[in-house]
Amino acid sequence: MMKRRYLLLLLFCTLFSFAGQVLATNYKCYFKSSQTIILPNFWTANQLISPIGGTSGAVGLGVTETTAALFPGGQGSEITCDPSPQSNNAVTYTAPDAGMMDSHILSDSGNGQGLLKTNVPGIVYTMEIRCANDCAGGNQLYLNMPTQPGASVTSDEYVGGGYKNSEPNWDVFFSLYQTPDYRPQAGQTNVMAIPGTIGILKMGDSTANIIRINVTTGSVLFKLNEPTCLTYSINNSNMRDHYDVNFGDFFVSDFDKTSGYTAERRFTLDLYNCSMNSISITVNGAHTADGNTLINQSGTAEGVGVDLAAQLVNSWEAIKVDGSASVGANFSGNDGWYQPYYQIPFSGKLKKIGEIKAGSFSSTATFTISYN
Repeated sequence: MMKRRYLLLLLFCTLFSFAGQVLATNYKCYFKSSQTIILPNFWTANQLISPIGGTSGAVGLGVTETTAALFPGGQGSEITCDPSPQSNNAVTYTAPDAGMMDSHILSDSGNGQGLLKTNVPGIVYTMEIRCANDCAGGNQLYLNMPTQPGASVTSDEYVGGGYKNSEPNWDVFFSLYQTPDYRPQAGQTNVMAIPGTIGILKMGDSTANIIRINVTTGSVLFKLNEPTCLTYSINNSNMRDHYDVNFGDFFVSDFDKTSGYTAERRFTLDLYNCSMNSISITVNGAHTADGNTLINQSGTAEGVGVDLAAQLVNSWEAIKVDGSASVGANFSGNDGWYQPYYQIPFSGKLKKIGEIKAGSFSSTATFTISYN
């Protein structure tokens, strides 16, 4: 008898699971060489700026912000990036020394932002290092100026391309400010940058090359008004160049028998949009021998003149009318130098200077205003 034999095939199935991830490449980036870059001039229109008083910190001057290209040489001109086991491409921005930086800071910008001096105390500017438009593997770089001389701020490390070929995307962003230190000064009409280094950049480790960013005097050009008031009037009149102050009619009996004066008549000198540390006023017209009284020049009255006085610093002061002496006031403090509207009260009184004969009275005087 034959026995049947069966061959049992044992099948073994093993399911293998394959999993993993594609990691972004790490890069070590650095500047190809240490060098000094002089930025192209960025504010050159000589725009007139108008600082105001009463500021408690740094305030903008309403000037359009501007930029300057940092690496105009194009892709691959300044930065090298090599694959590396670990990313090493952080950017460090170091502020310049105290000779370039102002003592005030821009406090409303995150952790604060340093300010750079110009040749005019109180007119300052700040800068921000930027690399935008998918600069570092889809990331952006923004580094504000540190608040203290020699201090540094450092960016994050970036993967996925580093800063390779990013040179066209780098620039420096500038904004103009005023601080409480500003005062108008005679002869101070031009604002310019202080030439020198305004920042130092480093990319990568502590031994990496550095880029010094420099400006020249021509990098920043603005105009300032010397101390002055932009417009003026008498008694808020819209007239210009010539003003009449009408004293009205008087009788001979109106002259006081003791003092020889009539009642006073008031008028005002109105000054607008003034930037000044001090003001002085002289008056010059046809006058008596002592220089105190204006005399009748073209009227028919005889024996009468006009004495003038002005109220400055809350007190009345008689005015010489021969131009030999001035009256004035000084302005101090953070806001005193700026006066949107400054009114000076004047008074005039007819004075008996001889035998009075009735008639008309007219006299012309020139008021000269000096600012400092």
